[in-house]
Amino acid sequence: MRFHILGPLEVERPGGIITIGARKQRAVLALLVINAGRIVSLDRIIDDIWGEEPPETAPNAVQVYVSGLRKLLDPDRSRGAAGGPIARRGDGYVLEVEPADVDALVFEELVRSGRAALAAGRAASCAEAMAHALALWRGPALADFAYDAFAQPEIDRLEGLRMSAIDDRIRAELDLGRHAALVPELEALVARHPLREDLRGHLVLALYRSGRQADALAAYADARRVLDEELGIDPSPALQGLETAILRQDPALDPPSVAAPVAVAPIAPPPCPGCGGPLPEGVDLCNACAAADAAGAETRKTVTALCVELSTVEEGVDPEAVHGALTELFDEVAAVARRHGGSARWAVGDQMLAVFGVPVVHEDDAARALRAAVEIRDDLPKLCAAAGAPGLAPEAHFGISTGEVIVPASGSLSERGGEVIGLAAKLCNAAEGGEILISPRTLALVRTGVTVEDGPPLTGRGRGRITPVRVLETRDGIPATVRRLDAPLVGRRAELGLLLDEFEATRAQRRCRLVTVTGVPGVGKSRLAAELVGAVPADAATFVGRCRPYGEGVTFLPVAEVVRRAAGLRGGEDDDEVVSALGRTLGDEPDGGLVAERLAQLIGAAPAFGALEDGFWAVRRFLDALARRRPVVVVLDDLHWAEPSLLDLVEHVAQRSRGVPLLLVCLARPDLLGDRPAWGRIDAPTSTVQLEPLGTEDSDRLLRNLLGGDLLDGGVGERIVRTADGNPLFLEEMTRMLIDEGVLRRDGDRWVAAHATPGVAVPPTIQALLGARLDRLERGERSAIELAAVVGTEFDAAAVAGLRPGGDAGLEEDLAGLESRELVRRAGPRYRFRHALIQQAAYERVTKADRARLHERLASWLEAGARAEAGDERIGFHLERACSLRRELGRDDEATADLARRASARLGAAARRASLQGNFASAAGLAARAADLLPPDDGARGPLLVELASYLVDVGDLRGAEATLRGVLDAAERRGDRRLAAR
Repeated sequence: MRFHILGPLEVERPGGIITIGARKQRAVLALLVINAGRIVSLDRIIDDIWGEEPPETAPNAVQVYVSGLRKLLDPDRSRGAAGGPIARRGDGYVLEVEPADVDALVFEELVRSGRAALAAGRAASCAEAMAHALALWRGPALADFAYDAFAQPEIDRLEGLRMSAIDDRIRAELDLGRHAALVPELEALVARHPLREDLRGHLVLALYRSGRQADALAAYADARRVLDEELGIDPSPALQGLETAILRQDPALDPPSVAAPVAVAPIAPPPCPGCGGPLPEGVDLCNACAAADAAGAETRKTVTALCVELSTVEEGVDPEAVHGALTELFDEVAAVARRHGGSARWAVGDQMLAVFGVPVVHEDDAARALRAAVEIRDDLPKLCAAAGAPGLAPEAHFGISTGEVIVPASGSLSERGGEVIGLAAKLCNAAEGGEILISPRTLALVRTGVTVEDGPPLTGRGRGRITPVRVLETRDGIPATVRRLDAPLVGRRAELGLLLDEFEATRAQRRCRLVTVTGVPGVGKSRLAAELVGAVPADAATFVGRCRPYGEGVTFLPVAEVVRRAAGLRGGEDDDEVVSALGRTLGDEPDGGLVAERLAQLIGAAPAFGALEDGFWAVRRFLDALARRRPVVVVLDDLHWAEPSLLDLVEHVAQRSRGVPLLLVCLARPDLLGDRPAWGRIDAPTSTVQLEPLGTEDSDRLLRNLLGGDLLDGGVGERIVRTADGNPLFLEEMTRMLIDEGVLRRDGDRWVAAHATPGVAVPPTIQALLGARLDRLERGERSAIELAAVVGTEFDAAAVAGLRPGGDAGLEEDLAGLESRELVRRAGPRYRFRHALIQQAAYERVTKADRARLHERLASWLEAGARAEAGDERIGFHLERACSLRRELGRDDEATADLARRASARLGAAARRASLQGNFASAAGLAARAADLLPPDDGARGPLLVELASYLVDVGDLRGAEATLRGVLDAAERRGDRRLAAR
């Protein structure tokens, strides 16, 4: 068995790669691999995996993770075999493997031997050893833990050692006289690591030895310019000495003479310039780096910035004492922001900035920022005490803004937050003590959880006046989106019937049944469950628990909600009162007192001790006790957020509960089945209900219900229904946004549009939801879906491979992953996005510069070889998009003009083909687009407009044809083009 961390974590055995789905379980294994052969204490595992404030159940969770890893890594343990790679030693665990079984240890040994060979003057042996060492890399070290604190030291160490190995290999190959072959690789390495003087020195020397003295001096000049602009320093003495030696044509720089060819064993493929790993033949980057770079090194994301200012109003206090106290206090404030998922850092003076959405976007980033602000404001005295300054009485001011930013490949926003961060700081400056001011876009994302009033108008550079809002009151939890449950259920009667049948079977058979309801976000899982709760007979008890994506004690929070409601607990009770209430609820059940104690420990109402299995036993006994009195329905919502321990608990109850009518209904997105493929495969009655989008008729009915039964102008309603594409939440949010923005207004018993052709934009709530789903994808899957979005709503794998530097390597697996998460689906030999808004969200993640580059590349790919049958219209569309995007970025240069000419020629040809088929309306549209791409003085524009006029005549638009011809005639006469004027 081999363990790989030079790239994403992988465990390989003769039967193939072992799948480890749960993230924290993977993190535990990664920590053990990093410390292979060394004991890792339980305390260290907990600190590294959960950070400074682990849940009370963390020790039990680690036991569960390790137990699961042992089963995966050593299946014979389940048959009583001893041994296994993970052993318990003292108060911790150790991964007992040979050094040859861990790629990082093999890499280090090869590097040591290579360095020894180089020191002994054996350049060929060094080059061979280093090449073999670098070939072990499959991508960035521990790539799936790039943002986890516990992995950072090892990532930094390994990446530094990799760069050192690349440097030593290049030195050896220069000694072997391979300078000419090294130049392309060194140019790529310098482009990726512009501040590495050793690489620049190698490039200068390789160019000089290749007979390119002018290029070598130009490379040195570029190095000097970059170091001056970026760091304000001169090149090192060694690099300066190299330039002087080149100017003197010092013989010492000549390539060494090699008396005879050195026999070198075949070496692994050439190294990737991105990571030093193996480079497949015919590509510029390895698959891992290609996945990161396929849609560009930068990504567009929507983030939320929270700016907090703490200022003391006390007079006569020594400023040094205040400064020290505020510094400690800011540490406490930053900890609150981080606990809610923000990346906190100092801004300016007495302000702290926390950004939510970097490195990973969450659908509730705006709500998280607001929750953090409310907690800081309300707990300020407590935070002061924790900072060791209980007498300090600072005022807190808060500003929150949301907007798009460009995030570099590193995932760190640094100073590039732009307008979003600037606006948060402005809002913070305008806020009075204790006030929270938020931007209009932030309000759109949290409106269901707050009461607000208009704040002081602000002037935004380039944006005119901005009217922020002042938060007056927040509701518990500050939900990101609240679903309406008052409109009648539409289009789900069959699914509701299936759930009620499951309930009746549970009651008749007196046996626990597990039903999983899956569907994409917004398709109506929670709405269906609410209908079920209202439809079960009155003699049954129903309980609902909801998983949370983050927070303290979230692992068993849904169970705690169910247990507390069943026991009549309302919150605020002390531990003894909780145990007493649980005991009363259990009544005369055998071992009732022990069940109550174990249950209280599991839900955080008593100090945890003992095995996690004891808590599972207590939950099952508690639910069994309830179900012996009357049928019980337990609904667990958002189970895709659940920790593995909770999923294990649900399966334990479903499998072990006997002789009682208990129905477990689990609501989850497809992510659950992607992360845990074996979910529900247990020895118990289970079933799955998959919710599909609503049909057009049901969507029309839902829209009327949302509008209170009033009529809506047909055209607007059709656009809303078409854009929502059967997703109830999307339809509801778009309708709400159009009403809030005044685009739809009531006129008597009708809803009418404020203007003739209102557009239907994507609401911010839906943008956030889809953006979060995409950000959680594996890197290869994210690359694939972004490239597919450039191709279109429908795409084939070959087109995506044509855009990917790594070609089709790994693409099939990436598309299968997207399909399992219900983001795309197969449509014959092609694929199709599950929803047009998913395609739009993926497309908008790509920067405009990269979109332009990809559209142009796709057009060239379609034009080549057998792809020429793609058609003029399709090729012209991609060239047109590339041209338009470049113009939006102000790149109106010759390259853009060339794209415009190529696009215009293709669209014009497509227009003529459409006219020959009698489709004059399409011909007119294509001709108009072809003409609009060209500047007024372009000679090809006039003939296109003449063609457009003829098509307009064919469709009966004589007035439009006349206006078009008059414009052509005027332009021709101004230019003196008599031939065109005559035509």
